[in-house]
Amino acid sequence: MRALPARGEVHVWFGECDHSDSTGDLSLLSREEKIRCARMSCVNDRRAYASARAGARRVLAGYFRVSPLRIGISPVTRTSASRLTVDVMGVVYPVVVDIAQSQDRWLFGVTTDHPIGLALEHVQEKVSEKELEGFLSPAERDQVLGLTELARGAAFARMRVQKEAVIKAMGAKLRLPPHEVLVHEDHSGSWWVQPYELREPSATYTVQDLPAHGPALGALTQLADNFGPVHCYGSVKMVIPAARR
Repeated sequence: MRALPARGEVHVWFGECDHSDSTGDLSLLSREEKIRCARMSCVNDRRAYASARAGARRVLAGYFRVSPLRIGISPVTRTSASRLTVDVMGVVYPVVVDIAQSQDRWLFGVTTDHPIGLALEHVQEKVSEKELEGFLSPAERDQVLGLTELARGAAFARMRVQKEAVIKAMGAKLRLPPHEVLVHEDHSGSWWVQPYELREPSATYTVQDLPAHGPALGALTQLADNFGPVHCYGSVKMVIPAARR
């Protein structure tokens, strides 16, 4: 049994969608997730969505030593993080989680005491003007457009995931357009967030770039006061003993 994150810690799992058992993946999803999955028009999108959600449950099953079928992920409020409820022999365990997905890659974050936000995005070869306007501030757009065409895709993907992770961590109360979230790097190499034109004070958040996940870039955001160790894992295939299924 893997220990849950200690106070202030975050575990981030890196997964790749495995289409070999799409039926088994679907069986682990909640009713709401199955409905959402069925509404997706593209077969690959449906399989990737199911694989990511099923993978998250398999990871959690390794923490609690239960079958993934016993894992339920449901939001308490309309925020990025969900309050995970696991019922094992009548005991309920509250865990904060978040999932991010881009094509066939996904991230799953687990913590026990504070909101987090994860984002993942594949690097594009070309970025449209519409995308730049929708996600970046004027100064950021000028910065990206000043790069070579080859470098723009990675720069845009990095800025985009940082902003999306911030917005998810902030939750529904602070629904900000991405171009109104500015992420800066300080002298120590860490990142801090400046949502401008905000009408009320907000907490301070930190943003951490995650290791590249193949062709995709990821970011993690959490409250600055909770900024602690982040442990990254690559394996999501959890083997549960038959006696415990």
